[in-house]
Amino acid sequence: MLGNSDAEGSGEWIAGVQIYDNTIRNNQRSCIFMGAMGAGLQASIRDNVCYESTGDSILVTEESTGAAEIYSNCLDKEISNVTGRTTINAHDNLVNYPACSQDNGSEH
Repeated sequence: MLGNSDAEGSGEWIAGVQIYDNTIRNNQRSCIFMGAMGAGLQASIRDNVCYESTGDSILVTEESTGAAEIYSNCLDKEISNVTGRTTINAHDNLVNYPACSQDNGSEH
């Protein structure tokens, strides 16, 4: 977990997050689960390999507003934006793990 907050408006949410060059497997939630309560999310998620997690590969929560750029990831499931309040710029992601894991990071 990158960061957590106890309550809405507590001011302890992480902003300007960059998540890159990770291999994440068998997470108990989504592979990457992100959101921002009471503040705009600004995230860059790139060059990660995500597989065998319980939920979606990448989930943007219903509380989130703001923007996330999600690109060049190797996933085994789709990206989810549960309310559409977050602007997601998703491109060059492959949802064909394990085939894409052999190339992830080598051409980015």
